[in-house]
Amino acid sequence: MSRCQSCSISRSRGGEHFTAFRTTPSKSRLNFLALLRGNYQDYVLNDAAFTFLEARQVDPALLAHLKTCEPRRFANQVPFLEYLAANGIDIFDKDIIRPFAEAGIWGAIRHHGLVGNAVIVSDDAGQFRVGTHALCWIHAERLLHKLMPATPGQVKHVDTLRELVWHFYKALKAFQRRPDPRAARGLQARFDRIFAHRLWRPRQTAGSTGSPQGRTAAGSGAA
Repeated sequence: MSRCQSCSISRSRGGEHFTAFRTTPSKSRLNFLALLRGNYQDYVLNDAAFTFLEARQVDPALLAHLKTCEPRRFANQVPFLEYLAANGIDIFDKDIIRPFAEAGIWGAIRHHGLVGNAVIVSDDAGQFRVGTHALCWIHAERLLHKLMPATPGQVKHVDTLRELVWHFYKALKAFQRRPDPRAARGLQARFDRIFAHRLWRPRQTAGSTGSPQGRTAAGSGAA
């Protein structure tokens, strides 16, 4: 994702054989999901949609009115909103309707088999945390900059971990060029050692439960 001079947002999608860029005036989750849905205009209330709503902590009482034994598919926004209104959802309250609109689009994405097992890589902005999500490598490494080492030893520890992160990145790039099942197992173990590593324990003082120096580095699913 990048921001152009007119304050629009550019996003890219692609894989091994193609890359597509799309620039839009909004960076909302609703807009992002609409892009993932492609040329489809439908909304679907299925298991994926309700899992999405539950993750957004939508009132269970509202969801109870909508759940049916079979998924419900709506050709476009108009019948979808009519259905929500008929089931007690205030479609004129933006805060209430937004998660339902997002869920309906996410349900459609899954219904059509879009995205699949693809990993959505972003800078960790909340609107992009849908499906299987990972940080881009740069933003994952930036978590180390949030640490506050208090001693020379801790500073060296952080620097060493940063070197391990980037050496691991180079190993991944080499694996991409020449995949090897045996190497894959070794990379998985190496990933766990690096990103689940605790740098140092919080320093305890009288009357305190910890300190900023106790922050730890945690893996965030870097991609």
